[in-house]
Amino acid sequence: MASEEGLRDREQQEGYRAPRVTLTIKDFDVLGRIGDGSFSTVFLARQKQNGKQYAIKMMNKHLVMRNKMVEYIKNERFILDKLDDAGIAKLHFTFQDPDNLYMGMEYCAGGELYEQINKRGRLPLDAVRFYAAEVVLILEYLRKAQVVHRDLKPENLLLSGEGHLKLVDFGSARAFFLPAAEKPPGKQRATSFVGTAEYVSPEVLLNAPLSYPADLWALGCMLYQMIVGRPPFKAASEYLTFQKITDRDFAYPGDANYNADGEPEDEEEEEADGEGAAKDAAAAAAAPREAGGAEATAGGEGAGSSGGAAAGGEGAGPGPGPGPGPAAGGKPPKLPKLRGPVVYPDEARDLTDRLLAMEPAARIGAEDISELRAHPFFAGLDWARLRAGTAPPYQPPRVPGAPGSDGGYEEGLDWELTSLVRDAAES
Repeated sequence: MASEEGLRDREQQEGYRAPRVTLTIKDFDVLGRIGDGSFSTVFLARQKQNGKQYAIKMMNKHLVMRNKMVEYIKNERFILDKLDDAGIAKLHFTFQDPDNLYMGMEYCAGGELYEQINKRGRLPLDAVRFYAAEVVLILEYLRKAQVVHRDLKPENLLLSGEGHLKLVDFGSARAFFLPAAEKPPGKQRATSFVGTAEYVSPEVLLNAPLSYPADLWALGCMLYQMIVGRPPFKAASEYLTFQKITDRDFAYPGDANYNADGEPEDEEEEEADGEGAAKDAAAAAAAPREAGGAEATAGGEGAGSSGGAAAGGEGAGPGPGPGPGPAAGGKPPKLPKLRGPVVYPDEARDLTDRLLAMEPAARIGAEDISELRAHPFFAGLDWARLRAGTAPPYQPPRVPGAPGSDGGYEEGLDWELTSLVRDAAES
């Protein structure tokens, strides 16, 4: 099995695609924070020896052991080591010190899909079709690999520098080729689910056996969110959200019972838009393709979250990509927010309905993913060239650690990250 070029496993074992290396945090220049998981901090780092950039996920051993999440961390490492697909963020290497575990992940220059939806209010239909199709390819690969992700959501789908999707955060995943991890105490109730409230499938809430269609339900939720701008099942609390899921209580734009109150609001006209555009342009001008944030998953099982930690290419940094590049003045254009009434096309509605079927076996693609490929919503797509083709334009996110970025983590001023790295280097 091929390992990361130039890196050897510390015990000279060839069975690892991602070797266990003898690196330390001192071998990297820490460039800035990407985000945080339940027991982890994710930061952008450049390896001093070769200049490559990685999203380094640092997990505190004490917190992992105190919360009895060791098996989940092991499972994530084993699963990522076995996966090898263009739609999965690559694990390049792992290392550790007395206090922390480290995973060197691909760095995704385009940030989270969630941020693209949030910035524009919703996505154009051609972008929705493209991203949904790439998720279909990812799920097709995972099924062949005997893996259910269990936390599929826009926050866990990152864009490469070229604008293609990469799935991250396998801390909640279940690989049928591995023994099930023992649940920590207090995590046995039906509502102590694995995943995130708005995307969890009804069978998970009802303690039904886990199966591949759980990820198909999440795809249906994301399809709706990309078109409308918010998830189909969202309420004031997790409990009420669970109720909406088990009652399949949602409506499409144009339906008599549709409530538009939860839709993203238009911004306060041009002055506010202009100010935001200036900030985004200033951050993106420094590096037009950068990474998204990380977020803790709901439920204890998400402790292994890689959050927004992953990739574009071989971790060597941003590529050119088809996203909005710098204009004449060196500033990339801000993609406009989509305004006006939401239109939910018939083909998209049919696909959403069939993905959000209450019975897992009834969901389109439950038996064969090729059913999804053949749906009219994807008519005209060249599946064989999808990942090699041009991706939709995207709004570049902030540069981790860049001065003037709007993330609040300007270089040299992220005292918490500086302290974490210093303590790790001294351990």
